[in-house]
Amino acid sequence: MKDGSHCSKRSPLLQVVLRDYLAEAAKTLLAESRFLDVLPGFVLEGERVPLIQERLGLIAAGIPSGN
Repeated sequence: MKDGSHCSKRSPLLQVVLRDYLAEAAKTLLAESRFLDVLPGFVLEGERVPLIQERLGLIAAGIPSGN
């Protein structure tokens, strides 16, 4: 199923657990100065770094980015 329809069949509990796990992982990354220092070196387009940091912040807050 390449259309993503399988995602809607997952249990709500699994979705909550996964969202919480990803939020914690994003919080950990954003709190790590070494990650923030090297992030620009991993992004080919440096102007995207603020967008990536913003989206990680949304994930850390448990807020879907909408994209």
